[in-house]
Amino acid sequence: MAAVLLILLLILPDPIQAQTPPTTGTDSGPASVAPVSIQQLPSERIRLRSLIAEGRSIVALPYLEAYLVQYPENPALLLLKGEACFALERYQLAVDSFSRGVEKEPKKLGELFNYGRALQNLGQHGEAIRVFRAMQSRQETALRVRGIFGEGLSLQSQNQLQEARHKFEEVLKIDDQFDRARYRLAQLLLDEDPRLALDLLDQVLLRDPLQHGAAYNRALALRNLKKPEEARSAMARYQKILSGRSRIALLKERWALNPEEGSILLELGRVHRDLSVYGESLRWFARAGAAMPNASEPPLETVSTLLQAGRMTEAEQLVQRLGETAIAQEAKKLLESFRAGSRKK
Repeated sequence: MAAVLLILLLILPDPIQAQTPPTTGTDSGPASVAPVSIQQLPSERIRLRSLIAEGRSIVALPYLEAYLVQYPENPALLLLKGEACFALERYQLAVDSFSRGVEKEPKKLGELFNYGRALQNLGQHGEAIRVFRAMQSRQETALRVRGIFGEGLSLQSQNQLQEARHKFEEVLKIDDQFDRARYRLAQLLLDEDPRLALDLLDQVLLRDPLQHGAAYNRALALRNLKKPEEARSAMARYQKILSGRSRIALLKERWALNPEEGSILLELGRVHRDLSVYGESLRWFARAGAAMPNASEPPLETVSTLLQAGRMTEAEQLVQRLGETAIAQEAKKLLESFRAGSRKK
C-alpha cells in the first residue's frame, strides 16, 4: 500500500503537509503550551504563520496568546496574532493586536493589508485609508498594488464610486492578474456596461471557479444584457457554488482541528469535484492518500476525478502504476465503465 501512496504523490500536485505542533495537548487546541526560548521563536513563528496560511488560525491562536504572555512586547508575535484574529473575523482583536505591533515596529505599517481590512470591517475607513496609503508609499509593487486596491474598497464602501473605479483600474494597469480588483470593477460596471462587466467576471471565474460573488454578478450582467435563459442558468450555478462553499467551510473547520482525518479529506475532494473544481479535488485526495496510505478510497477517487476532468491518459497511467493489486482491479473497472459510457454517447 505504500507504493499506492507514492504513486498518488507522483501524479498529483504536492500536498501541503500538516505540521504537528510541539505541545502536550491535542491539535484541537493545546491543553498547555510549553514555554519557547527566544532562540526557538523565529522557527515557531514560521510554523504558526503556515497554520494561518492553511486556514488553521483556530489552532495557531492559542500558541500566539501563550507566547505573548512570555514576550508581551514582541512585535512579530503581535502582528501574527492580528493576522490570526483577522482570519477568524475577530476584527476588533485584530486591530488591537496590529496597532500594538505597529507601535513597537512602525516600519511594518506599510506591509499590513489585513490591518486595513480589519479597520474597514469596523467601519473605520479613515484609519483604513491611512494604512493603505502607507502601503502605496512602499517600493515593492505587490504592496503598492494592495494598498491602492484597499483604498478603492474604502472608497466603494463610502459610495465614492468613480474614485473607487479609478483605483481598481489603476491596480489592473499595474497587475493585470489582480482579479480582486477586476471583480470590484465589474461590480461598478454592471449597469453602465454589462457586456464589459460580464467579460471581467468570466476572467475572474476562469481562475477561481468558486468565486461566488463573481458567479452572482455574472447572472446580473446576463439579466442586464436581456439574456433571461442564460441568466437563470448562471443563477443556478451561483446557488450551487454557494451551497458547495458552505459545505467546504464546515469541512475545513473540522479539518483545521483534525488535519489527518481521512474521511474529512476525502469529502473535501468530493465536494470540489461536484463543483467541477478538479485541481483542488485532486489535491485533497492526495492529502487523503498521505493520511490513509492503506485505504482504497484515495486512489479510486483520484481515478474517478481524472476521468471526469477528461484526463484519461493520466487516469490510465495511474491504473498501470497500481500494478496487480486489488485496488488496481477496482480502478480498471472504473476505466472500463467510463469507456463504455463514452462509446454510448
